[in-house]
Amino acid sequence: MKIIIGTSSNFEIGGVNSYMNTLNDSLIKQGLESELLFPNQTTSIWKMRSLIKSYGNRDKARCELVELRKGNIEKKLRNKIENSSLKNEKILVHAQDIIFANTIKNNDFPLILTVHGPTSREAVMSNKSGELYSKYLIENERQAFKKADHIIAVDTGQKNIVIEDFGISPDKISVILNSVDVEVFKPKKVLENKKNIFLVPRRLVPKNGVDVAIKAFENLKNNECELWIAGDGPEKEKLKQMVCDMQLDDHVKFLGTVKTEEMVNLINQSTGVIIPSVPVNGVVEASSISALEGMSVGKPVIASDIGGLSELISHEENGLLFKSGEAKELANLVLKTIEDTTLREKLSYMARKVVIEQFSSEIWVKKKMEIYEQALSKYYI
Repeated sequence: MKIIIGTSSNFEIGGVNSYMNTLNDSLIKQGLESELLFPNQTTSIWKMRSLIKSYGNRDKARCELVELRKGNIEKKLRNKIENSSLKNEKILVHAQDIIFANTIKNNDFPLILTVHGPTSREAVMSNKSGELYSKYLIENERQAFKKADHIIAVDTGQKNIVIEDFGISPDKISVILNSVDVEVFKPKKVLENKKNIFLVPRRLVPKNGVDVAIKAFENLKNNECELWIAGDGPEKEKLKQMVCDMQLDDHVKFLGTVKTEEMVNLINQSTGVIIPSVPVNGVVEASSISALEGMSVGKPVIASDIGGLSELISHEENGLLFKSGEAKELANLVLKTIEDTTLREKLSYMARKVVIEQFSSEIWVKKKMEIYEQALSKYYI
């Protein structure tokens, strides 16, 4: 059996990329043949062609650009499938988004689709969606959910959206929370910091609520603690200006995008990890991989009590939860984490224990393989 894990995005960072790499590595460890498929990088020529074809209408141009990306993916996927057919291999495609799923014209092999988030809602959140593009994405969602043999939702909230917005049967959807490689994200000795460092490993977009963490640290100016923000994104300059206006330059550091090895070191250096997500335009944080990475390293994770975060964390058992958007409550939990060493040690121990027992990539991939086997049985005798 050959498994092709594909996305229509060509980003090399972020939760979906982490998910794909973890899945691919885990499948290979299980003795299966697996590979990743990405489209080519979006070029200025593609963008120009899209604008010309849409007569300068930027909303329509976004649709045209997605169609160009689809064509590129379809060509790559067809080549891989044809090569596998020559070897008489069983094929299964695991799409990581609706666009990739819709590049498949005829289902001659199983198609599994993971829903990481509501695509059309996320486009609205990022201000990339006019009426035409929004309708285009909704129709793509509808087609992909109908076409997929089975859908994996990364939290209960994503499952409910697929059911309620698109009328998909609950029997077609499995909720499998995200996972982490516990052998990569693990505790290790690092140089101790004189100050308590709290890490926000988040892309700088509205739903990740990084501004909430910054506001919390306005209440912590007199304490020996710092906020380190590991990530990049369109909110960067706005957040930097906020730090300047609040005179927090000595307390908040922007680290930019960091790679996996560096992220492991940063989490190990930290006193705790903050995931301050907020709901934006119907987009709610799923089972955050960043939260799981912090927990796997054995750090107290302080997270918003929303979406998949509430499914991962039990308050004062394996982490801490606060009301989304409440900066003062977050600040109080930061202080509690610093001052209550007994609680901190308990949370650290329980966080890693829960991840090993429930969210390790080894356990996670076996759940995926059960779905694969069921889907394959419908196509191959």
